[in-house]
Amino acid sequence: MKRCYYCFLSGLIIFVFGCAHTPGSSDLPQHVRRISVQHFMDQTGHSIVSRKLTEQVVKEFLYDKRMAVVNPESADALLLGKITKYILEPLSFDESYIPEEYKLWIWVDIGFKDMVSNKILWVEKRMAAEVRYFVTPRKGGNFLTEEEAQEIVIKLLAEDIVKRTIDGWFAASGISEKK
Repeated sequence: MKRCYYCFLSGLIIFVFGCAHTPGSSDLPQHVRRISVQHFMDQTGHSIVSRKLTEQVVKEFLYDKRMAVVNPESADALLLGKITKYILEPLSFDESYIPEEYKLWIWVDIGFKDMVSNKILWVEKRMAAEVRYFVTPRKGGNFLTEEEAQEIVIKLLAEDIVKRTIDGWFAASGISEKK
C-alpha cells in the first residue's frame, strides 16, 4: 500500500512539473530578441496615462532582461497598444452623497508584430487592470488620490503586458487572438 502511494505521488509530481511552464519557454519565434515599444495611443482623453504606460512597459522589459528594448529600425518585433477605456467608478458615498471609494479601471488593446516576417503574431483586446481605493481616510486604512491609483493600475498593466509578450497568452488576462 505504501509503495502504491509513493508511485502515485511520484507520477503526480512528474505530471505537474512536466506540464508547468518554464521561464525559458515562450510563444516567441527564436529570432525575436529585440523589441520596440511604440507609444500607446489614447482613446480616452487621458494622454498622460498613455505616456506613463508606455514608459512603464519599457521599464518592465528592461527589468525583465529577457529582451532588449531598441528603436524600431533595430527591432525584431514591435509592440503596439492603445488605451481604449478609462473608467473611474464611484463605489460608495458618505451621508452627503460624496464619493468615498472609487474603482479605477483601464483597458488596453495590444498587438505584437514580428518585424522579420512582417506578420502580426497576436492581438490581445480588453486587457485590463483595476484598483479600488478610498479618497478619504478610513479607520486603520489608507487613502489614495486618482493619480496614485493610476500609478498602481499602470504598473499592473505593464507587468501583464510584458508577461503576455514574453511568456505567452496564458501569462496574463484578456482576450487573445493568435494570428
